[in-house]
Amino acid sequence: MSKNEIQKRRDLLQSKFNLLPEKSINGNCSLDEDLIEFMVSTRPDLDIVFNVNPNGSINPVKIYENAVRMLADFEQLDIIKIISAYLPGVFWDTFSQDEKSNFVIETIDAFDKKLEEKKLNEGKKKQTKKIGNLLHNSLSNPLQIALALQEQLPIYYDSAKNFWMWDEDLKKYNRIDETEIMV
Repeated sequence: MSKNEIQKRRDLLQSKFNLLPEKSINGNCSLDEDLIEFMVSTRPDLDIVFNVNPNGSINPVKIYENAVRMLADFEQLDIIKIISAYLPGVFWDTFSQDEKSNFVIETIDAFDKKLEEKKLNEGKKKQTKKIGNLLHNSLSNPLQIALALQEQLPIYYDSAKNFWMWDEDLKKYNRIDETEIMV
């Protein structure tokens, strides 16, 4: 985008987002200005969320969860203010302040957990592929296979009878079961 296009977008957003002149929690400017800058520089698709009518939706919870996830870079209280000002709806308006806080916290926690699981699963897929390639390329001698495997992907068996496999990307051992070793 050119500077002229960015300024036009800022001007358009300023005409739409002007209900929150108070200073944002961790910012040096108004909450509206932080939101507009965030939408221009980081999340240009965010204004789509604010064009949805949650009252006309079969599942307004998903609309609010999506809004919270997209605003996750903001502080919890700022998220509540933004949603209350720009995405009002029966579902949201029936919540007390504490319920709104809990909704925001639970939504962000659930999203963070999904991201962590996704990273873990990607790491497991890479490890499984490495093991398959290693075994395919090694000799048929079981000792050579075991030594080559231990060199490439260290596996540790602890006194509690747990297997642990080194994850090179995360630089830590992840607990696994024997089926993952056999794959």
